[in-house]
Amino acid sequence: ITPRPTPVAAVNPGNSKMSVSANGQYNYVWKTDPSWAGTCREFVLTLDNGFQYRSYFKFVG
Repeated sequence: ITPRPTPVAAVNPGNSKMSVSANGQYNYVWKTDPSWAGTCREFVLTLDNGFQYRSYFKFVG
């Protein structure tokens, strides 16, 4: 994982919001920074109740 001194907020394009499909799959559209190419990043989703869910992504360029 590429270390970050502070978290970077996810930016959603337009008015997109998290949604849930009919089969219970959550969808979240977010923009990535082109400078992330060649790095691995951690995405932390924090819900209103404080629960956190983590995902890891490798960005290729």
